[in-house]
Amino acid sequence: MQVTGVRSVTAPFRTDRGDRELSAWEVTVTHLDGPVTLLDPRIAAEAWFPSELDPGVGAEPRSSGTLHDDGRTLTLTFAGIPREYADYPSATVLESDTAVLLEPVSVSLISDTAARHAHAEIRQVTISLSRPLGARVLITPRGHPVPVSVPTEV
Repeated sequence: MQVTGVRSVTAPFRTDRGDRELSAWEVTVTHLDGPVTLLDPRIAAEAWFPSELDPGVGAEPRSSGTLHDDGRTLTLTFAGIPREYADYPSATVLESDTAVLLEPVSVSLISDTAARHAHAEIRQVTISLSRPLGARVLITPRGHPVPVSVPTEV
């Protein structure tokens, strides 16, 4: 393979605040059907990522957050136990200066010994933070960042 072209572009990248247009390099390589878009190394060098995680892991694929207009109310959308088996009335929330860890708490609606189909459904839980989310990152209990959609005025 050989690089046949490189040009500066902006492209959408998934961040902890949803998809954002960021500075990138579009690289054309022989033997590929189209160009490869790479995040500008200067942007990547400034990005925060938990040191304990492999940077290749990325965000939880089925989790996302929505921050409400008050900046403190947060709705987490996630893959969880189907409605027929459990409810998610609350979540465990741990807050620091740099991150908010949110773990939905399930309450079983059937006997623990009852047979269940092995599948998940898209579920939601809404919580209120002790202070606005601000620049803090939302993470899962395993430390994975979760993208958060924020109101434009927050």
